[in-house]
Amino acid sequence: MKKKISITLSGNRFDIDLEEEFAIYLENELDKDLSLSSNNDPKKVLQAYVKKCHELFEIEKQLTTLDKQIDTNLSV
Repeated sequence: MKKKISITLSGNRFDIDLEEEFAIYLENELDKDLSLSSNNDPKKVLQAYVKKCHELFEIEKQLTTLDKQIDTNLSV
């Protein structure tokens, strides 16, 4: 099932159609840093994007470390 998320950036409203499960997740994540019911400043959106990129960077580092640990344990 599809679900629509709307976000306003610099006075322009953007509607995004997503699968419902991901839409619910994305709404919760966007709601942490942005407003889904009012206008958002581009600077605030950029800050939220950089924050999410940093979170992804940290997760990828952790995954790389875990992968190396698993490889080491399997070769022993």
